[in-house]
Amino acid sequence: MTTGRSRWWAGPLDVETLAAEAVDGVVEATAAVARARGSDAAVSTCDALVAASFAAFENLRIDGAAPATWAELSGFVAARDGWVRVHAKYPHHAEAVRRALGVEGRGDLERACARSDATDLEERILGAGGIAAAVRTPARWSAGPHGLATAGEPWSQVTDRGARPPLPELTGDAHDPSSRTPGAGTPMPADARGLLAGVRVLDLTRVIAGPTCSQLLACLGADVLRIDPPHRPEIAAQHLATGMGKRSAVLDLRQEARAARALARAADVVLTGYRPGALEVLGLGTEDLEKLAPEAVVVQLSAWGDTGPWGRRAGFDSIVQAATGIAILCAPGSVRALCRCRCWITPAGT
Repeated sequence: MTTGRSRWWAGPLDVETLAAEAVDGVVEATAAVARARGSDAAVSTCDALVAASFAAFENLRIDGAAPATWAELSGFVAARDGWVRVHAKYPHHAEAVRRALGVEGRGDLERACARSDATDLEERILGAGGIAAAVRTPARWSAGPHGLATAGEPWSQVTDRGARPPLPELTGDAHDPSSRTPGAGTPMPADARGLLAGVRVLDLTRVIAGPTCSQLLACLGADVLRIDPPHRPEIAAQHLATGMGKRSAVLDLRQEARAARALARAADVVLTGYRPGALEVLGLGTEDLEKLAPEAVVVQLSAWGDTGPWGRRAGFDSIVQAATGIAILCAPGSVRALCRCRCWITPAGT
């Protein structure tokens, strides 16, 4: 475990402990894999490495320059009764904002928002296929419909699907992951890329969180294939920041779901990060994947969970922070006071 933890991010929340404990869990799991595969690899970390890894996107340089990280219609915008957080980095989400509010540029957006309540803006943008959230306090979120519906749910949940064949020891002198049937005990080479050599991962995630998870597996030696839709490509900088060690391909799941199911059937791990329900209609939901690959580890990541009134709603980390009260807690004092006075006098949950 990391010790002597320091604070390296400004703000009232102890995010450093959250980050470091998450990485500590990865260290422990990686060490367990090393032991199981007969490796004497030493696995460790430190606060400096944790801080650097969580700032990977901020540290990214493309041809010596930092990538653009913002978009004209994204960010916090003042509403008539408070604030709304709009996410419009992807072109189709920006177009949804334009359709919903009849705006073009930032000035139009600010004027349109100033005439409407935050929750009304949230619903209008969501109704047009966009992403937005009214900025709420923690108390208001907890008393609202989704906060109440999910109050007793854990952040993560693991379902034991039964035993699976152990990974083979890292022995031998030739490395060819494609020659191993998933789950089989064929010895793997000593000069393999890493501790997860021979493990096949199908990456059906987007943006930051899911691709960061699959990048970690790739850096530990797994054979990771990321699939993206051709009509909605990933933002280039985000792809670069989370694509280390992976292979990538484009596949229109609406037309080629059968090919995706074949990839899932041959995988040891399947990661999904789409809105709950989006992959089910294609035969790629969690239950479908469990049947296709009965010995695989199937992981589902979503913004709001898969239950409650927001369980089928799309979202991003920044939107979750705005809706649940994290943004308010981390805002400047003047903004927190303004929100308490203007925005949160309405009945909880409205």
